[in-house]
Amino acid sequence: MLQIDLMTWLGVFLVGSLAAAGCTSNDSDVSNGGLSLKLELAGTAQIDEVLYRITGGDMPAMGGIIDTSAPEATASVEVFGLPEGGYLVELRAVANGGTVCEGSAPFSVAAGRTTPVGVMLNCKVQERLGGVRVNGSFNVCAELNKVVVAPLETSIGSSIDLSMQGTDAEGDSIDYFWSASAGTILRPDDAVTSYRCTSVGTEVIEAFVSDDEFSNCIDSWPVQVRCFSGDGGTGGSGGTAGSGGSGGTAGSGGMAGTGGAPMCIAEAPSCNNGPIDPIFEDPTCMLLTPPVLANQCAGDESVVNPSSCSSTGNETSHEVQLIAVDGDCNSGFDLDSCPGESCRIGGLAPGEGVDGVDNALAGLAPVLVNVGANLGGIDQVLYQGLCDGSISWTFRIEPNVAESCVNVTPIYGGVIADTIPMNLSGTGCISGALGSVPIPIAGVQGRLDNALIRGTADVTQGLNVTLGATAEEETAKAIAEALIDGGSAVVAQVLDINSSLQGDVNSSCDALSLSLDVGATTIGNCVDASNAQVYENLDYIDDFGQMYTGTEAAVAIGQDCLFGSNTSDPTLAGCPSEAARVLSCFPNCPTGVVDELSSCVTQCSQDAIAEASPPGLSDSCAACLGDKVACDASLCTNLCVADVSSPACIQCRCENDCTPRFETCSGFRTGVCN
Repeated sequence: MLQIDLMTWLGVFLVGSLAAAGCTSNDSDVSNGGLSLKLELAGTAQIDEVLYRITGGDMPAMGGIIDTSAPEATASVEVFGLPEGGYLVELRAVANGGTVCEGSAPFSVAAGRTTPVGVMLNCKVQERLGGVRVNGSFNVCAELNKVVVAPLETSIGSSIDLSMQGTDAEGDSIDYFWSASAGTILRPDDAVTSYRCTSVGTEVIEAFVSDDEFSNCIDSWPVQVRCFSGDGGTGGSGGTAGSGGSGGTAGSGGMAGTGGAPMCIAEAPSCNNGPIDPIFEDPTCMLLTPPVLANQCAGDESVVNPSSCSSTGNETSHEVQLIAVDGDCNSGFDLDSCPGESCRIGGLAPGEGVDGVDNALAGLAPVLVNVGANLGGIDQVLYQGLCDGSISWTFRIEPNVAESCVNVTPIYGGVIADTIPMNLSGTGCISGALGSVPIPIAGVQGRLDNALIRGTADVTQGLNVTLGATAEEETAKAIAEALIDGGSAVVAQVLDINSSLQGDVNSSCDALSLSLDVGATTIGNCVDASNAQVYENLDYIDDFGQMYTGTEAAVAIGQDCLFGSNTSDPTLAGCPSEAARVLSCFPNCPTGVVDELSSCVTQCSQDAIAEASPPGLSDSCAACLGDKVACDASLCTNLCVADVSSPACIQCRCENDCTPRFETCSGFRTGVCN
């Protein structure tokens, strides 16, 4: 059944899907192949049938009724056998209450092909979809697919971390918004922010996403939280000295007890960060587990980059799945030659990290234990960033054993950085300077400066490196705020504002620095440097004039290669005979029939992409796309032919391994099967 509720009927398709979103009285006459609409409909209405009539050419008028009374039904019709010439298609729908909606559109027919009438319409499907694009020309609303609110109970004056993630099938920009029945939200327009309790009671925090500035497409999710006075009970006892014990169990309405002695003691070479709190572990987060790979570095390899390293063409890509603090007390890199140890008892400004790099994180330890926290809080924030995609690091590694060097190309948030020549030891240790590294922390677009790495990469086993760096001002504040309320005031005492590696307050060796364990998994065939450049320059315009760019263009080309296109740019030869054989044996096609379609789509895609963005994708990358299109067609055609974004279509492609296999093969993680 078609439901009309948006007051605007914008379009009709002779071939493909026709959907309605509501009509207002509107007359618009456009000559020379334009659209003529006469629409009369107001308020919410339901349409059970649509009448169509085709006139023109050298044929009698023809028409019929399209039954749209069934759930999920669309007003769609395909007519073949029309002689060449000009025609007019007229549609008439009678809504409940007797309201009439009428519209017409001229079109021309050329011999040997079916002609679409590409008139757009805007609609809201059920309660989640706003502007809809029919036959590749509709706008699918952004969806809210992850909300994290923690903790759910706290005291007045304390903060609750808020994080949400939205996705848009078409890659449209997404707006975020938080609301609360009481209390204050730090940055309500940010996906990651915090809420502060201001009064006792149960409150509702609600997350919203939209891709049309909250006009029609809005998705939301409410979460209840409780705020206590904080004086209703006695906190538990802290841990013992040396381990810097965690806070005790909270009393009724009370706060957790304070911790024990400082986490770091002078005699200890490093400190325990503590595990990621289970409440932050999201079972829907599809982070891959980095393979067990030993770091082959001794710790004394040079971090001075060679001037150059010859290319070998043997490049592998490694996507970071783990970022965690590696020791609270030192980073293991001699950046500024300051002596001393940073694990001092007491005081907010520490001494100096082992091997010569200052680490103010250890200086925060006495403050952290007083609120029952530890530096594992940073790990939690980093874990969340990897899960929601705000932290996205990939390293392309191209070793040259003969020259004892390696070319390292970082990719931060999908942006390819400059290739950096680094050292490669006989044991396989990669060492050198990365420079500045962007790292969002709790919604702050921060960065790490003076970054150095030592670690090992393997073609199949991934990447395991230690990264040491200093934090610029806003990043340092965000790290401190992620650990304790008001932490930015604390960090001002140990801040390296000008990135000189010397603290701007107190002594000259108080810059905020940290050391990170970075683990990565070797990823697929489409994310190396050459393919990335092809995607960056790839544009495709389909039969309806819709433009796609980048990876979306490649996917659109692959889908249109099923039957080909003579009016797209570039044009597509297509695989109509191979596709017809698959459709005729659906859903029990022999493997050979599916393989023939996969090979044809692969070649069709290769030819078109090479024409649009030379030299085209690698054979292995194009094969991933061809395999997915063939898998989708052979197993899910019945569920996907009307709407590839429908839940049933997505579920079919996930359950039959079409989408997961493509993600593994290509290296692109869509997240739709989470």
